[in-house]
Amino acid sequence: MLAKASPLLLLTAAAHTSWAQDSSSGLGTIHTVSIGASTSWAIDSDEPRSSAAGGDYMYRLNPKWEIGAQLDTDWTQGYEKYDGYAVVPVAAYTVTSRINLFMGVGFEHSDETGENGALARLGGEYTIYLSDNQQTLFLPGCFLDYGDGELTFSLQLSIGYTW
Repeated sequence: MLAKASPLLLLTAAAHTSWAQDSSSGLGTIHTVSIGASTSWAIDSDEPRSSAAGGDYMYRLNPKWEIGAQLDTDWTQGYEKYDGYAVVPVAAYTVTSRINLFMGVGFEHSDETGENGALARLGGEYTIYLSDNQQTLFLPGCFLDYGDGELTFSLQLSIGYTW
């Protein structure tokens, strides 16, 4: 499955860490925004199920914890047809200066059926700093979503900025 994912990886939504130091607050950067995309697979299938594009906003509460929201727009594989959206409030824990884990519960809307459903998300990402001041980020990651009785695995890539 992962070998098939290599050409399908796109930029995705999720930026949850930064350690650029700000001497006035002691927290480093406070805000993070990111945009990107992901590709998802149902756990019982090797074929990609959908693609998503979206954005995140995170607010640092203390050096280890952040809260925020992830907004994803869902598309059929290859971004051919809009399929709905998901909104997931999340909490993120900074394991190391480069590794974050996040989880949250939100909802997803299906454009095809017009129905809303609960969505649980658990994931993580790795931070690669693209600038000397550590404000521009590249964030590869993965996450599991459980909604509508289905468990999906997603690979993501995103670009973020902190201040």
